[in-house]
Amino acid sequence: MREGFQSGRAVAALATAVLVGIWVGPSLARQTPPLSAPQGFPPNSAPRNPSAPPALSDHRPPDVALPRRPPVITNPRWLQSPRPEYPAIAMANGVYEGRATLQCMVTIRGRLADCVVVDESPREQGFGAAAVAAAASAQIEPRTVDGNATPGTMRFTTRYQSPEPAPVPPQPPARR
Repeated sequence: MREGFQSGRAVAALATAVLVGIWVGPSLARQTPPLSAPQGFPPNSAPRNPSAPPALSDHRPPDVALPRRPPVITNPRWLQSPRPEYPAIAMANGVYEGRATLQCMVTIRGRLADCVVVDESPREQGFGAAAVAAAASAQIEPRTVDGNATPGTMRFTTRYQSPEPAPVPPQPPARR
């Protein structure tokens, strides 16, 4: 039994040698010995034989740009919202509520600038002008991109409620 095992190993080794010889034999036959490096150069810097198969070190993956991670963006948020005063003209005209929508630039210092009234209701009652005046006192945490403050725009609506309650309309007399 032991003899068969050893002879089996010999047959397997011979078969492997034959297969390897068939597989690499023809390509090895075409190779010429490598050139030696010129004097003063490191041993591995010798020019390659052009007819030799490429060395494994010649197979580099193509330069591929790695995808950049997306930027981390935080939007502006109120630190101190504007506190507008109720417009005197609206009070004098008996208007007890209103609103104004503004669009402003947010500076990197967190201030509102260049505010424009986008909408106002009811119109011509001073709600837009009061909102623009109050915007100067607001404090914003500015928009950031990867931790760096950047200027941006912000649109917001201010709602007004009269400090005095609206008068209750008189009830018609009850019918009998």
